[in-house]
Amino acid sequence: MSAGDEARLVRQKTEYEEQVGDWYERWGEEQVKNAELEQKLAKSEAERKRLSTQTQDQSKEVNSSLEKVNELQEELERIRTEKQQQDGKLGKLQSQVDNLDALVKVTESTVKDTEEKLREAEKQRDELAATNAGLHAEFDQYEADYTEKLAAFEQNADAQEQLDKVLKLFQEEFTELAKGVNIDDYLKQFRET
Repeated sequence: MSAGDEARLVRQKTEYEEQVGDWYERWGEEQVKNAELEQKLAKSEAERKRLSTQTQDQSKEVNSSLEKVNELQEELERIRTEKQQQDGKLGKLQSQVDNLDALVKVTESTVKDTEEKLREAEKQRDELAATNAGLHAEFDQYEADYTEKLAAFEQNADAQEQLDKVLKLFQEEFTELAKGVNIDDYLKQFRET
């Protein structure tokens, strides 16, 4: 092997070592990105669960308020019936009716407010679900890129190992060439190994 060939092989080895170093650095950056995405996903999932729980609680509150409205309306009807039957108790019953009417209005207002909050919570939940889906897609893309880069890195590592073996073989055989081994014999021997 000529000195030029050996120098070329040494340059190639240095280039491969630099590429391996670059791949290690890029791999570390990808690990940081993956960790950040996992944190975002965990935070997003926790917020989604919180909103889901809040939505369920508000739904229960709406249902409870609606039940109260129905009960109050039934009570109001009962009192109105009694009012018609008992003219002597008109003043007292009218006061009860007025109080129940006011309570019904307050409860209906509360129901409307709760329904509005429920709609807002559902909207936030849907927006969060869309954001979550986007983060999952981004994470999947990063994972695919990472897998591809890792495969390329492993392939480069294999190529580096093969290059080191060839370089070592050439260095070992170069000594025999220097002792006068015929180049044809050397190439034949190299092909056989």
